Parts: sequence; structure tokens; C-alpha cells
Amino acid sequence: MTSILSSLKLRGALLLLTAFAGTASSEAASIRYDVKVVGYSSAGWIKVVPELRSLLGGRVAYLPQYGGWVTDRAARGEPIRTTISPNRAPERQGTQVFVGLRVNGRDVIQPFPATLTYSNVRQVSTDASVDNISVWTTTPAGYFETRVPVGSRPHHP
Repeated sequence: MTSILSSLKLRGALLLLTAFAGTASSEAASIRYDVKVVGYSSAGWIKVVPELRSLLGGRVAYLPQYGGWVTDRAARGEPIRTTISPNRAPERQGTQVFVGLRVNGRDVIQPFPATLTYSNVRQVSTDASVDNISVWTTTPAGYFETRVPVGSRPHHP
């Protein structure tokens, strides 16, 4: 009986933590990446969804449940658009935030002030030593950072 109660308490705690984690992430500023992929010019910007890594393996696919064309990574040399959008009331009030770019754990673009929604287009480095790229922001809601998945892309048929 004690082990059953213990198991139920653990499950309840895990459910509570899972629910809280979902709420916390949905309230944080969102950082999104989109890329331009050779052979898909008519698709426009293609959303990067890292969670699809095991499914896509670098390919591009049309998945309506994700809003259209998606891939799981950015490839070296591709144009990449980073968009940081507000998700909480204090972030939506035009408050100044700070944005930075980190490579291999070091800030390569010093933090600079911006307002949300912030968007920037750059090119993914072709230098293989430029790895572990992440974009971060500090907003009234806290500090948020996401990694840009960079890898190879199979050739478009």
C-alpha cells in the first residue's frame, strides 16, 4: 500500500512539474529560427524545428501541423533569420531588452539593446570550428537562450 501511494505521489509530482514547465516556457520570450534552403526558394523562409531531428535528418518537409515547410537544422552557408518575440505582458510593452550571440560558450556579439519583436538575418558560418551557436536575450521576464542546430543537409532531389 505504501509503495502504491508513493508511486501515485511521484506521478502527481511529475505531472505538476510537466504542467509547470509547459507554462513557464509558453510565458518566456520565444526565439525562432528560419532558413532559406537551396532548391526551396518558392517556400520562402523555412522554420527550424530542432525537435524533428530524428524524423528529418536535415531534410526539408511540408508539415501543416508546424505551419508549413520545416527542417530540423540550419546548414552552413544558409541565410538564417532569428526572431525573438514577446510572450508576456512586460515584454509586449516595448521595454528594452538585451540580445547576444554566443559561439562555443563565448559571446561573439556583445550584448546590445533591442525591443521585441526583434529580427535579424545573417548567414550561417561555413567555418566548421564555429559551433555550439546560441542566441540569448534578457527581458523583464528573465534570461532565455536557445541553441541554433547546425548540420549538413541532404541534397534536394
